[in-house]
Amino acid sequence: MRQILHTQIDIDAPVDVVWDILTDLERYQDWNPFVLYARGTILMGETLLLKPRLPGSRRQLKFTATVTTCEPKVEFAWTGIQIHPAISAGEHVFRLRPLAADRTRLIHDEVFSGVLAPVVMAVGGRQTRRGFELMNEACKLRAEQYDADA
Repeated sequence: MRQILHTQIDIDAPVDVVWDILTDLERYQDWNPFVLYARGTILMGETLLLKPRLPGSRRQLKFTATVTTCEPKVEFAWTGIQIHPAISAGEHVFRLRPLAADRTRLIHDEVFSGVLAPVVMAVGGRQTRRGFELMNEACKLRAEQYDADA
């Protein structure tokens, strides 16, 4: 069973800039209000360590994920599995679509799968969506103020 959480935002910055921000995991702590800590490299098969915190919660989650898609400046995704993929898994997807030379649409989704997907969405879907929206807004702000020398 699959459940999809979809968000998107239009950013007044080129795809290159948005890509650089989203793939520089070590700087997430500088700007990202949802994923407070991230380590690893966005390359196929690489393992990432991620620590998100749902809005309104003091509890910081911790999980590892594997990069499952990486098409530079177009799309990347990581997948986290809880216990077994048939029980619960989440594929976190970022897609970048150029709208103009200096404008990008960020599509930011999560595809929950496994028998617990409906439960995961019922329990934490609203908070997770809000976390994605906050992350999207922060990415937009950072990209629109981007200084390549920073």
